[in-house]
Amino acid sequence: MLSTPPAQIRKYLPPCSPCPSCFWKEDCPHFKGSLHPEWEAALAQLINLKTQKKAIEEEIGELESRLKVAYQLSHTVRGEWINTGKHTFRVIPQNGRVTLDRKRLNEELETLLGEQDARTLLARCEKQGEPFERLYAIRMEKAELQLDSLIKNT
Repeated sequence: MLSTPPAQIRKYLPPCSPCPSCFWKEDCPHFKGSLHPEWEAALAQLINLKTQKKAIEEEIGELESRLKVAYQLSHTVRGEWINTGKHTFRVIPQNGRVTLDRKRLNEELETLLGEQDARTLLARCEKQGEPFERLYAIRMEKAELQLDSLIKNT
């Protein structure tokens, strides 16, 4: 593995930052840490499962879309159940998600209360979720493959 990228590649890449997208992870100071090869199998399994989950979620979305289209083409009365033998399904409209347009709310409050009072009121009403930990797992070979493809394409 190359420890630093060739000059012709370096000029096209952004400088290294403390993020999981660095191409040279083994040499990057942001990825230095203690060695625990006993966790390799668990991390490999986690990455594999997350990859499978993404593929399964995409497949579920495609299948749901096809069933919705089939339902619409069946000329069934909206909301009526379709029996397939061992399963039954229907498609019914759902209300959309309710969201708050923070920019518009801020503008309206500033009009009614003035800029400072509006900011004070919004600050008093904000709340932050509980802190949590996030696990970053990165396959090191992927960085080598990305670098190899960059070298071949230049």
